[in-house]
Amino acid sequence: METYANRGQSFLLQTQRADGSWPYHAGGAGYPEPTCYALLALPEAEVSARERGLVWMEQRSAVTGAVTLENDPAPHWTTSLALFTFAELAAPEAWCTRCAEFLLSWEGVRVDPDPAIPLDPRLRGWPWTEGAFSWVEPTSYALLALKRAGCGTHSRVAEGERLLLDRICGGGGWNYGNREVLGRSLEPMLDTTAWALLALQGGAGVAAAVAEGLAILERQVTQYPATLTLSLAILAGEVWEQPVEEWVSLLRRRQRIDGSWRGEVHLTALALLAMCAAEGEGNVFRL
Repeated sequence: METYANRGQSFLLQTQRADGSWPYHAGGAGYPEPTCYALLALPEAEVSARERGLVWMEQRSAVTGAVTLENDPAPHWTTSLALFTFAELAAPEAWCTRCAEFLLSWEGVRVDPDPAIPLDPRLRGWPWTEGAFSWVEPTSYALLALKRAGCGTHSRVAEGERLLLDRICGGGGWNYGNREVLGRSLEPMLDTTAWALLALQGGAGVAAAVAEGLAILERQVTQYPATLTLSLAILAGEVWEQPVEEWVSLLRRRQRIDGSWRGEVHLTALALLAMCAAEGEGNVFRL
């Protein structure tokens, strides 16, 4: 009998482009984010699909170590996903080294102290784009990637963890970048909170932040059970040994007859990774 995993993996194989990349939606252009997640979600037996996808990703980062998009030489935030994928799938060491060196040199722009936006402006994290402020999500991606690649003791990693702790919302969890603006406390975002929880693995002094973040997920995920939210909550909850059965049930019911989740490659891949983790088959984001 065909299982949810078989159907999901078949969808991923069917949507891979001839050049080895994956699009967000079937028939679209290839992009680094869905390509990385699809590579992580495919089983080891899919050697050809993996090799072609890895080669496409390497070509995107071959010049400076920073991933770039076609006709756009600016460093792209998916460099972190590329490094994580290369390290996880045992790509050539030179590919990992190049990406890691770039990430360690890339940082968000520091800002002047501003009482309207209380945060520590000295802390460096990672931006979405070159010359921009440090945000929670890209900082989380970079921390996960650098830790997976064996750079967990680097000073930039410790500083990135401090940045995440500095950005915690008043009641726990994380918004996109700030915890308060103009005297107004910002609400935590569930997806961002899950990424930060994954990124803080192995960090010093993170227990209280992790407990608060998990409590946010426990209270709110079933109220907003989107595919992305469920997948990331399962992955983060499993890492921190929290019950995820209810979320798994909700996620399983969202799979379409074509094997996908919402017909989107990146969501299908993340859902498969979450289901795999929940069933004890390994959590790719467990460090």
